[in-house]
Amino acid sequence: MTNNSFSPEPISVPVPEALQAIRDEWEAIYKESAVRSPFLSFEYLCLWYHCFASEEAIRIIRIEDQGETVGFLPLVSTKAAGRRALSSITNLHCLHCSPLIRQDREDLFAANLYPTLREMRSSFDIIRLGPYFSFNPEGALLSEAALSRSGFAFGRTELPDFTIDLGVGFDEFYHRTISAKLRSNLKRLRKRLEDVGAGAFLHFERDAAVSNFGELLHLEDSGWKGRAESSIARLPENYQRYYRGLVRLLADQGCLHLFFLELDGYAIAGAFGYTEGDVFHWFKIGYHEDYHELTPSNLLLLDIIRYLMEHRRDLRRFHLFPGDGGYKHRWSNENSTSVEAILFSNTFRGQASLMAYRARKRLKGVSWINKLVQRVRPGA
Repeated sequence: MTNNSFSPEPISVPVPEALQAIRDEWEAIYKESAVRSPFLSFEYLCLWYHCFASEEAIRIIRIEDQGETVGFLPLVSTKAAGRRALSSITNLHCLHCSPLIRQDREDLFAANLYPTLREMRSSFDIIRLGPYFSFNPEGALLSEAALSRSGFAFGRTELPDFTIDLGVGFDEFYHRTISAKLRSNLKRLRKRLEDVGAGAFLHFERDAAVSNFGELLHLEDSGWKGRAESSIARLPENYQRYYRGLVRLLADQGCLHLFFLELDGYAIAGAFGYTEGDVFHWFKIGYHEDYHELTPSNLLLLDIIRYLMEHRRDLRRFHLFPGDGGYKHRWSNENSTSVEAILFSNTFRGQASLMAYRARKRLKGVSWINKLVQRVRPGA
């Protein structure tokens, strides 16, 4: 099955001086953590900054309590139209941006985070934090109560997230979460698949997953994502480097999982996911458009859920990420949210940004303006 268009070789990632200065302390805190998220490893930190930021834009905020480092908040600095912004290290291809917090110091980190940011408020105009997921402890850092005590004017956005409790057992999930209509469709599609040929479910981990990653890229690029130039294979070079480094990092930490649905030995759908503690994250999906009438991605999703429930009892949650995509709500059996926040400094541009933010919020609440926007931009 291997498609050699994806290089499994590790990329060379330099360590900037700003990160080298905290390396020993970062790695010591990471080593002590109960959940060693690959996205909090020092290797990942270097990879993200290498691919998406200049060395001058690196901002690592040290959070201390009585002289003890209780954690770090990695941010990136940008400047546009004179406005200085600090943001979590995230983008549409990486939605993990948690702070690194020393084990058993979570309360101290929360107590000292916003006072630390207030002390440096003259160095920025706004800070964007998140997304933080409600099923992770850091979600409490962006609660309404925490932000109200932060000492900043703020904006907060809470969106639906989509998760599955893997502990319920497959039979209960299948009959209680999945609707009768969807179950009927899945049975019909499975029967059609069997009528066409021999189907097979494949699962790859570690180096085997890396070797077969090119096949997933080929599937994703073969359809509408390729035509829209939104597939991984069509991304700019810095994103290509990021995915090469990420896939290698996840494989080395035993977190990488690749799944395929085959028909007569030919992959018609594939999915890329990874584990983080007791959570499986469903991240990328691709399918062959010649078989779109069989909806192979849905059949593969069901197979993956069954596999994890029956063979990975150590996993508690299946995370589909925010953004429904027209289907995620049909599979979710938990109420989860994703939260982002923006903090406004008391600088001139910070206050100007606050006024503009509040004006936009007011306009969104005016029904006749919303209707006018819909007429001007159909489908917006």
